[in-house]
Amino acid sequence: IVSLTELNNSFTKAEIKIFEEAKERVKNDPYSIFKGPLNDNKGEEQLSENESMSDEELKEIYWLLEGIDAKLPPQLKSLN
Repeated sequence: IVSLTELNNSFTKAEIKIFEEAKERVKNDPYSIFKGPLNDNKGEEQLSENESMSDEELKEIYWLLEGIDAKLPPQLKSLN
């Protein structure tokens, strides 16, 4: 279970409304944040409109969401 403290007064009413709506969506459908469309930070579509990721796919994510300005480190090869 994930919870946040109350938002401080640096947020606008519009930002708080967006946050509260997103919090309700996640509360009602925990996987809603993993529904498409989702693009990676290289502009490639990773999830199509209304498509969801399986638990196995969630474990295998090795990309950053659009808007994140960072790079992932090289993947380690399996130790098996």
